[in-house]
Amino acid sequence: MGPQVTEDGPIPSNDDVKLSFSSIPPDQEIMELFSHFKSRFYPFQPVCYDVDYIESVVSSLIGGAGQAPKVTKHFLCLFHAILAAGDQFSDSPVEQRSKLFHKHLRHALKHLGTFEVVLNPAIEIIQGLIVLSQILQNDVNPRGAWILSGITIRSAICLGVHKKGPRPESSQLSPRDAAKLRCKLCPFCLLVHVSVDNTDRFSRMAIIWQDTLLSMAFGRNPSSHEMYHETDLPPLWQHSSEPAGLTYRQAMNWICHASMKYFVVPASPPESAVYNDIFRTFAEIQASCAKHIRERSECRSLLEVQEHYSFILHRNLEFHSFADQFSPGKEDKKCTNKMPRTFFLGSWTL
Repeated sequence: MGPQVTEDGPIPSNDDVKLSFSSIPPDQEIMELFSHFKSRFYPFQPVCYDVDYIESVVSSLIGGAGQAPKVTKHFLCLFHAILAAGDQFSDSPVEQRSKLFHKHLRHALKHLGTFEVVLNPAIEIIQGLIVLSQILQNDVNPRGAWILSGITIRSAICLGVHKKGPRPESSQLSPRDAAKLRCKLCPFCLLVHVSVDNTDRFSRMAIIWQDTLLSMAFGRNPSSHEMYHETDLPPLWQHSSEPAGLTYRQAMNWICHASMKYFVVPASPPESAVYNDIFRTFAEIQASCAKHIRERSECRSLLEVQEHYSFILHRNLEFHSFADQFSPGKEDKKCTNKMPRTFFLGSWTL
């Protein structure tokens, strides 16, 4: 006989539960790696829609409290993915760092497989997949990241993350929660406990962020168009009328959404008018950013310096992807003459 099945999926056996909790590392390892994740990884990769809630659940594992009620196999997949990400940014010797990274990567993938994400997707699994894709990119495994990005997008669609408006009673996501996940998934393809009102929107943005960056890196069309809802984003303001400006994450969400809107891998380059729209949009985004993102001289902390250069790096990556279609090596010389490569120099580059 197979395992018992409910509306929420298969019920794990006692042996499965023991195996799951046996993967939890010593307290010191948890505290050190999670701290690295939160301070060094998370500020630039919004892979979790409520890192403080996740930290509270992780804290319940400290001190041998391994049977904490909020800790499920779904959560353990995300938990080990987070520790693997934290290890990538630790100060440990390379050999030790590699050993810990692959240990937690294996545990995360094991818990992912145990729950058969295709048949029983969950919010924790979506977040775990986003983290896993990012750390595989960092580990120079873009093919693995590309594969996981496709699984992430379709799992999110099964959960209804791509939909706006009221959700079915059985749904785990509110409209705003799904919006957040959509934004995370968008960057996936181009390079792949939260307030009930916020999860959808955060999820959508995370998906788009990942999808967009990974797709551009592969020179492929993104796959998360169903997550695209421009109303998930804050309005663009000229900095003269909105002193605060867009935060780093808001600015990144905007350039990833703009790239998804325009980036296509066509048989021939599109009309130059399309590119005029692209650069007009990017100029509006930059004008709406916080001062420290626009100007290095406005940076007042190390984090602001990192955000300034990280934004420039990703913006130029996306510009390069668009500009590549106008390179002299392309067959359509007429388009190349309309938009010379010098257009992409100057204030848009480091």
